Amino acid sequence: MMVKYRLINHAVTFVCALTFFASASEHYVFALTGTGLVSADSAQLRSDSSSEFGIISVRPSANGNMQSVRPLPNGLSIKGMTVRGLLSMAYDLKARELVSGLPGWADGDKFDIEGRVDDAYLPTYRTLNDGQKLDRLRVMLQKLLSDRFALESHYADKEMSVYELRLAYASPKLVPSKAGEAMNMMVGQSQIVATAATLADLVTSLGGMVGRIVLDRTGLSGTYDFTLATELEGHQEGAGEAAAVFTSLKEQLGLKLVPARALVPVLVVKRLEKPTAN
Repeated sequence: MMVKYRLINHAVTFVCALTFFASASEHYVFALTGTGLVSADSAQLRSDSSSEFGIISVRPSANGNMQSVRPLPNGLSIKGMTVRGLLSMAYDLKARELVSGLPGWADGDKFDIEGRVDDAYLPTYRTLNDGQKLDRLRVMLQKLLSDRFALESHYADKEMSVYELRLAYASPKLVPSKAGEAMNMMVGQSQIVATAATLADLVTSLGGMVGRIVLDRTGLSGTYDFTLATELEGHQEGAGEAAAVFTSLKEQLGLKLVPARALVPVLVVKRLEKPTAN
C-alpha cells in the first residue's frame, strides 16, 4: 500500500525519508539519485563528539505497529524501528534491495532509540543547516549501529533490473523554476506536485510508484515546477498502476522510463548482533 501523501522540502527531508519506514510493511522501493555512497566501513568511523551521540538509549520497542521518527533540537528519537529501517536511514539506502545479508530478526524485532548530541558538540550542531544536521545524524547512527549492534559491512556492486528515466522528446515538458523558489514536493497515491524540484527528486518518488529502482539518465541538472497526475481508474494494482505512470510521464512531462540492467552498489552486512543492554 502506498502512503497517501507526503510533503518533501529541504527543512524536513530527513523526516520524510524516514516516514516510509514508519509503515508496518516496510516494503517501499525508492530510487537512486546519484548523490554518492555513505561509507560502510565501520573501521573508518571516528570516535569524537561530532561523530557519535553523547547519550544513547536502545530498548526493545513496546509500541506494536506504531512507529515514529523525530529529529530533536539536541538529537534524534526513534520509536518502533527495525534494524533494516535504521540501516536505510544511516546509509541513505533508497531501496529495499540495496542491503543484503540481514538475519531474519533485523526485519522483525523493533527498537526504541534515543540519541542525544554530545554536550561538547551541541553549540556547533545548533549552527548547522538542515542538510548538515542530516549528515551528522547519519554518521552518529552509523556509529551507534557499529557500537551497539556490532555492525560490520561493506559495499559490493550487484547487477539488477532498474528503470532509467530518459527524455521522451528533444524538449521535455518541464517548466524551469523561478530563482529563489523553495523546493517542495507533495506526493499522493496518483499525483506528484513539485516546485523547484530536481529530476533526482522526481525519481525518488517514481521508484515507489513503479516498484523498481530508478536511475536519472536525463542529463538535466536544473530545478523545475511540474505536476504528474496518473489516472489509476481501470488499472489493476501492481503492473497496471505502473503502466499508468509510464503513460502519464510521457504525455505530461515528456519523459520516459526505460527498462535496463545496471550495477548498483549494495550494502553487504557481514556481522550484526542484537543490541547490548543500556
